[in-house]
Amino acid sequence: VVDMQYMFDAAQRAGQMPSAGWVTTQQLMDQYAAETVKILRADQPNASAQDVMARGSQVLQGLMTLNQTLQQRLTERLESRLHHQYRVIAGYILVVLLDFLVLGYAVLAMHSALLGSLKKLTYNIDEMGQGRLTPPRRVDGADELAHVGAVIEDMASKLSRLVSGIRSHEVLVAMGGKELSEDAV
Repeated sequence: VVDMQYMFDAAQRAGQMPSAGWVTTQQLMDQYAAETVKILRADQPNASAQDVMARGSQVLQGLMTLNQTLQQRLTERLESRLHHQYRVIAGYILVVLLDFLVLGYAVLAMHSALLGSLKKLTYNIDEMGQGRLTPPRRVDGADELAHVGAVIEDMASKLSRLVSGIRSHEVLVAMGGKELSEDAV
């Protein structure tokens, strides 16, 4: 009884309302204990065994009712905690899903940007390989691929200048050759 009173007092200090059945059951137990001690200390018991058993049955019935009430309260609290935990888990799952969506978007954006730059670089290299030194497509950005694109663009313009220089020298050599052949005739 002392342990139960201690637990109910602790629950009350924690903000829980004590069970109404506890006060009634405690009074029944105290009265029954006092009556039983009185009967046992008397030389001649004045109460019948049936009366003592009936009072004991009342105390037991009170304890069973209290037990059912406490079990119901405990079940309600545990179910409340369980539903709270379900909401917490659902929140975590939602956060993880949102993280995956953001990560997927970032990966797709990076893939798209890299793929566009690589396509422009491939086109520029193919054009230079075919001998077309027209101004290459510009690779926008500030990453390594944009740097490679700028180097290829610079290389194409230098090659174009070299080719035009060779062509102008070719014309000069052809004109010089023509003059020499005319002089020789």
